[in-house]
Amino acid sequence: MTEETTQNATSEVAKTDTTFVPDWEKKAEKLEEMVKQGLGKQVGYRSVDGQVVEPILLTTEQQDNTYPIVIDKPVGFIAPAYGWFGEQRGYYETAPAYQGRKIQELTEGLTKVVKDQEQIKKDQETAAKDKQAYDKQKDQTLKLVTIITSQLGTIATKIDSLSKQQAVTTAKPTQSTPPVAVASTEPTQSTPPVAVASTEPTQSTPPVAVASTEPTQSADNKGGEK
Repeated sequence: MTEETTQNATSEVAKTDTTFVPDWEKKAEKLEEMVKQGLGKQVGYRSVDGQVVEPILLTTEQQDNTYPIVIDKPVGFIAPAYGWFGEQRGYYETAPAYQGRKIQELTEGLTKVVKDQEQIKKDQETAAKDKQAYDKQKDQTLKLVTIITSQLGTIATKIDSLSKQQAVTTAKPTQSTPPVAVASTEPTQSTPPVAVASTEPTQSTPPVAVASTEPTQSADNKGGEK
């Protein structure tokens, strides 16, 4: 029976109908309706030796999973079996087609994860390059700002020096320009020399004889006239 159920489940999984409901789940839904009608206490799932679970109607309520009855519903499984011993304690899938589909899904998921990792790596490399370019541009900008600041300081110093020189030049007294003599067209009158009194004793100058322009008479002539 279990082998036939597994084969049926496998063939059902192969279908592309997204509304597919496993056989065990259909039976369990009917039993749940009976519980609601008071025909039973609980739905259990019997699983023995790796066989696909079989839903059964329990007349007494069970609190824990007790071999061979499991009270936990195997939600999400196609052909579930329950492992009672070892590390695989709990439900596991027995449908080959489902397992193959799960392997394919896991493979596709792994491929997607690898692609995502590669894309993340590329994004990180791009971000690193962008950061390097940004840092380089930042350094160039800082250097340019430093050069401009230095030039502004030099210009300010020169302007201050020129302002001080201009202030000193403005504060100096101006020298008067001597008047320029203008030639007069009127005849000038000579100014008589001014005698300067000398402090030294003057020596008397003997009178200078002035030659007379009139003819002198000789003494003889004077006597004859007498």
